[in-house]
Amino acid sequence: MRVNHTDELIRLVEQGEVELGLILDPGLQSELLIVKELFRQPLHLLVSVQHPLAQMKGSVTLKQIMTEPLLLLDETSRMGQITKRIFARRELPVSPLVEIESVEGLKEMVRQDVGVTLTLPALIRPSQIGNDLVLLPITGLEEEFIFALVYRRVGSISRAAREFINAITQQTIPSSPDTRT
Repeated sequence: MRVNHTDELIRLVEQGEVELGLILDPGLQSELLIVKELFRQPLHLLVSVQHPLAQMKGSVTLKQIMTEPLLLLDETSRMGQITKRIFARRELPVSPLVEIESVEGLKEMVRQDVGVTLTLPALIRPSQIGNDLVLLPITGLEEEFIFALVYRRVGSISRAAREFINAITQQTIPSSPDTRT
């Protein structure tokens, strides 16, 4: 198993170096790959349990978020690129306190109450919610992010990979039919 950025995982699967990848927000057209949408999620605000926003009942707005010390993934990650696009589309200037490459490092800084970040619920372990971290929905943020499974269209695939593909696709139901398979 490897953890890597979406673009790098796609390259590794295309070249046959890995059999399959779990990727975020696939925007690719490839004759070599099958992309199966697994599920979609909107961005949420992640704060520490000590943060004043953690006591709020309900959602927050992007304007509220702009008043907080913002911690973001850097532009080497798909999520960092997407997050900055969201602010740009709304003509909201974004000046993060910190930009970092690591999701785990980002979560740790939020847990330490250094600042807040935008993230997807699937990237947070259930054991962290309520104990260390709080996820808050964001009002007016319609964008949803696609989690997908990607693997080669041709060539053999190991039995373990095939079983994984079958198990994960049976566990998840995409919100719209996958037209790329």
